[in-house]
Amino acid sequence: MKKEELILSLDGNSDYKQMALDFAEKKEDLEFVVKFVKKEQSSLKYKDSKIIRLISEEHPEVLKPHMDEILSWIHHQNSFIKWDGIFVMANLAGYVEQDNQLSYVEAYLSLLEDPQMITAGNAAGSAWKIVHALPQFAAKHSVQMCRLHTRTHRPGQRQPAAPAAGGQAPLRRHRRARRVRDDRPGARRRGRSQRA
Repeated sequence: MKKEELILSLDGNSDYKQMALDFAEKKEDLEFVVKFVKKEQSSLKYKDSKIIRLISEEHPEVLKPHMDEILSWIHHQNSFIKWDGIFVMANLAGYVEQDNQLSYVEAYLSLLEDPQMITAGNAAGSAWKIVHALPQFAAKHSVQMCRLHTRTHRPGQRQPAAPAAGGQAPLRRHRRARRVRDDRPGARRRGRSQRA
């Protein structure tokens, strides 16, 4: 497949599911389609990454020879490509070779601590697929998810995993209590008549 053919098919077609089925059948063109995401400068790379994500949901076995290229997406500078890489990575978990499973799971779990909240959220949302495909790492996954439960996410700033010694921060005390206005019917009249 030539670049011009791929650009024409991506640009003129909005039926992503059909395109995903077509590319899943054309295994010889799939390598070019996968590499197109990182090489292309135009917005067509987003359509292409979405098509690869759909292929990973329906026919993940055809993407097995291209796993290294696709998994490099999780380090891409563009967030949309990174997020599609996270979804594809979760869908391909069942096809990871035995020797690489631990490093695969650790790389995925490291995404849970990403400074971008959406990246960490996408990784957490698809983590069940990793556990389902690789149940021997369920305990490692659970520990990581429990550590996340105690964190608050602030962009560009890491929070400690546990609250400071002494538990919660002390509450501020107001210097004087605020008088609450009573808006019930007749409340003002009663208050005025009692003063007179």
